[in-house]
Amino acid sequence: MNNTPAANRQTGSSADHNRRAHPRVSIDNLISVVSIDENGNQISQSMGRALDVSRSGLRIETPHPLQPLDAGLVSLLTVDPTNKLVRISGKMVHSCRTDTGLYSTGIQLSGIEMANKRFVVSLIQSFNLSKHSSRVKVAA
Repeated sequence: MNNTPAANRQTGSSADHNRRAHPRVSIDNLISVVSIDENGNQISQSMGRALDVSRSGLRIETPHPLQPLDAGLVSLLTVDPTNKLVRISGKMVHSCRTDTGLYSTGIQLSGIEMANKRFVVSLIQSFNLSKHSSRVKVAA
């Protein structure tokens, strides 16, 4: 098994990889996160970065902890490559403060399979487009 940092960044550590139902793909996308209580009321809203994604979940990084962790419900919003808003619901499954002082939160997607797939594909396509666009040089 390849344990290089690049391999671990995409799929997680070997222990995490063995527990995962789906492989993770490294991304770096802005994402809006709305925390929701058990009654469906909005508690807080934050911007963060989606750092990796799989068919069933993603890891985001935010400057503040998401609330409330006990109910753990969130609504995620991002923009696809055609600038259309894409929204999905999820449940926080873990959260911790990182060495950099940011908060890393794992979210399990709770939409129907097709909605989850559309959200994940949008994140990956947007990341790939932005990565490609940053390499293109504009002629003066």
